Amino acid sequence: MSAVLEEDVAPATGQGAGERVVADLITGVLLYGGIGYLIQRFFAVPYAFLIGILFGLALSVFLLIKRYGGA
Repeated sequence: MSAVLEEDVAPATGQGAGERVVADLITGVLLYGGIGYLIQRFFAVPYAFLIGILFGLALSVFLLIKRYGGA
């Protein structure tokens, strides 16, 4: 079996692109929010959950801008 690289796949357009944007945003917030929650719960670091959510959102937006570009 050959691995499919992201460069080999045609970029999503239309509805597919919109669904990918929403999925990336939700995934970033959930993943880093969950990591922040675990840090806050087990290490008693205040505001780690909030910081995780904000970091996940910022990273998702950055990656979307990098992927789809501004122009």
